[in-house]
Parts: sequence; C-alpha cells; structure tokens
Amino acid sequence: QNNLNDLNPNLENEEIIGTEIGYGFRTNGFRANVNAYRTSWANRFESTSATFNAGEANEIRGTANIQGITQIHYGVEVDFTARPTDRLGINGMLSVGDWQYKDDVTATYFDASNQPILENGQPQTETLALDGVKVGDAPQFTASIGVDYRIYKTLSIDANYRAVDNLYADFDATNVPEQGALKLPSFGLVDAGLSFNVPFLDKNMSFRFNMNNVLDKTYISESDTNIFADAGDPTYDGISTSNRVFFGFGRTWNASVRFNF
Repeated sequence: QNNLNDLNPNLENEEIIGTEIGYGFRTNGFRANVNAYRTSWANRFESTSATFNAGEANEIRGTANIQGITQIHYGVEVDFTARPTDRLGINGMLSVGDWQYKDDVTATYFDASNQPILENGQPQTETLALDGVKVGDAPQFTASIGVDYRIYKTLSIDANYRAVDNLYADFDATNVPEQGALKLPSFGLVDAGLSFNVPFLDKNMSFRFNMNNVLDKTYISESDTNIFADAGDPTYDGISTSNRVFFGFGRTWNASVRFNF
C-alpha cells in the first residue's frame, strides 16, 4: 500500500463467474448456432491519488485503493451457414451484448503512514460513479453477412459485409465524466476475394486474392481517451478532436499461392 512493502489485508481476489447456454442445429445444407451468456467480473481493483490542502503548510498526498469494481457482460450470439445450391453458399453472424459497470464504489484516502486523511474529523473519500457506465474498447454489436459463389469448377468468388456499432472508448475507471463512456461512430466494411484452383503435377495448386475494406471506408476503430465535445469544440464525425483515436486500415489486399501435395 502507498508504494510501501505493506500488504493490503483487505484486498480480495477478483471473481469471474460465467454462465452460457447454447443450441446447435444441423441439417442438409444448413448449420446454425445460438449462444446466450452472462459474465460477472467482480472485485476489480483501481488506485487513485489526490493532494489535499494544496499550497498550505498541512498539504498532504493521499492514495485511495478502490475495491469492489464490478462489470456485468451479457448477450446473445448467432451464426449460420447455408448452401442452397452446390454453387452458392451463404454465411452470417450476429452478436448483441450489453456490457456495463455495476454499482458505484467508494474508498477512503490514506496517507503515507497508512492513516486515513481526515477533514473536520471525517475521512476523505473517493467515489467512482460507475453504475450503468458502458464497458469500452470492444463493440457490443456486430453483424455480418457473406456469400460465396463457384463460377466454374475451379473458380469462385466471395464477399462479406460486416457492421459494427455500440463501440465505446477505452477509459480509466478512476476518471469517468458525468456523460459516461464515449460512443464511437458505427461503421460497415466490405471484404471480397477470388479463388482459383488448377491441377499441377497430378496435385493441386490454389491461387487466392483478398481485398479488405473494398470501399476504402475511413473509420475509427478505437479510442484510448474518453473526452466529450463541448459546444463549439472541433469534432470529427461527432467526436472531439482532443481524443487520441486509432483509425482502421483503408483498402488493403493480399495474394497467396498454395501447393498441396
């Protein structure tokens, strides 16, 4: 505690409890899965520091070890593949979740001697207003639909569209504004590919070409700051430019050759 070699006697292990239930369906030309889950991640720990009576003779630096932070994740996931004909294949997936913090948490500030910092006889505390705040750094809604089609015996094409929404900025649980988590703009991406197989020396040689983000979509893939825009602030796609964000890749492609023997 407080950067000393003193163990915190009140610290508890984090507790993760996950529950899932699923169902799979199989028949000729069609396969599907559905899965529901709930995960509780409790007893998470954060630490924060503050200066009291700054600039005065009795200035003191304190640390609050905040325990009992809890996240609740639950949602439903569905995926399927279908082959209506020998030439045509269809696949898709849907993931809908609701991941958020549960309950506000409060901790007392202690000085370097591990004594509570008092003001008018009352301990100084830190409260994190986390109840209901969305968990960041991963989309809570994703969906995709894809098709593949065999033009000839040795030639096939495929394409896939993926949509992402309910993606929130990553943030420090000790510094969450009143607005909560910053929601990033949703986006959709198109990928496509071409496959060609030819016989070679009584074996098989495959050529593959992929193009990702075919439409060269510009999108924000994540943000490691959680700054909301005030009136008059410069923004990009509704997001304050004071944030440090990461853009996804534009149009990219790759090609490969594979020889099976």
